[in-house]
Amino acid sequence: MKSLFIHSFTNLTIEEQLSVSFSLGYTPEFTRSTLSPQRVTVQLNLPPRVPGQEVKKRTKELSEFFRSYEPYGHKVGEVQEVLVTDVSHDKNFYVAHNQFYEQVLVPKETSYMGKMLTVRITSAGKFSMMGQPMDKPKMPGLAQPLKKGEVSGLLQAETKRVVPVPILMLLLAVVVRLLWIFL
Repeated sequence: MKSLFIHSFTNLTIEEQLSVSFSLGYTPEFTRSTLSPQRVTVQLNLPPRVPGQEVKKRTKELSEFFRSYEPYGHKVGEVQEVLVTDVSHDKNFYVAHNQFYEQVLVPKETSYMGKMLTVRITSAGKFSMMGQPMDKPKMPGLAQPLKKGEVSGLLQAETKRVVPVPILMLLLAVVVRLLWIFL
């Protein structure tokens, strides 16, 4: 859920708005935009605007809070299972995702790509976490990958030939009919 901080129209301070948001269980997600009181908008019916200097002060406070906010800070030290799927934008790390599809950056080692890793979260930023692998990478799923040129879905073992029941019933009917005619 998102919480909207209206710092130009409300008489609540940023701290009071944060307190209300956290007490209601909202997780802050920040997007800055300007609200203007135009006709046929909700802003027209809001209380009078706060003075310009106060708006600038509140904008600065909200921006500082946004820069300091780390949504993954509480996960530092946790051990998580992640799937390595991509290369980071700066090409220095591999990108992995945990069960909640949160980004975890891991060292760029070729044996990690496409594999599951157990990592300890060592640090957290605004958009991702850093993970240190704790053991060898594992293949996700139950089956080992196929060898080059091997076709999936083919059974290696010899299968028994089973005659379908309708064919057996048809043959039995023919035999009974022949016996009926000749006896």
